[in-house]
Amino acid sequence: MEEYEQIYNALEAEVMELSYSITFSEEQKHVYSPKIADLVLRSASLLESALKYQYKDKKDTQERLKYDDDRLIEELGLEKKFTYVHWKLFQFQKKSFYSFKRNEERVNKMFSNVSKSGNNQFSWNNAYQSLRHEFIKSIPYYGTLYYLFEILAALHLVLDAPSRIFCDPTQNDDGSWYAARYLGNGSWVSYAIEIEE
Repeated sequence: MEEYEQIYNALEAEVMELSYSITFSEEQKHVYSPKIADLVLRSASLLESALKYQYKDKKDTQERLKYDDDRLIEELGLEKKFTYVHWKLFQFQKKSFYSFKRNEERVNKMFSNVSKSGNNQFSWNNAYQSLRHEFIKSIPYYGTLYYLFEILAALHLVLDAPSRIFCDPTQNDDGSWYAARYLGNGSWVSYAIEIEE
């Protein structure tokens, strides 16, 4: 999995560099561009490959499941996992990501139901499939900062890789949550966070 982590770290670095050109604020989350769409597509492609690799490795099988199959998600223990954005430059209201809960309708060919709440598709998979099959047409809908972070969060959960953007929150005995942020030079700081469901 080291190769996957290396690529993930490179993608994260590109996203962090992008924050020099675009403010990652709530008002900007629907900003789109070919560059963002390219990052979405590359991240999703890595996600698909990592999911398949981990499933085959864990089950020691050649069974061919689709990367978004519920059995695969369940076998890898992803359906209840979530991650949190601790990166200070990320100012979206949504900071908790439950990437493996189906949260959107499957997008139709007319794109008339983009981002509609539902329970038959993962938001990151709508973005991936749309950009893969109709790249130019899909950019205004799925080549956005919002979908970039939806996919990066899923990728972080699957790889469980060290991240400068995401962390895995910990729950205290009293039910409160905290996150840890890496400060460099081997030091970390913990702080209380609010988890949205």
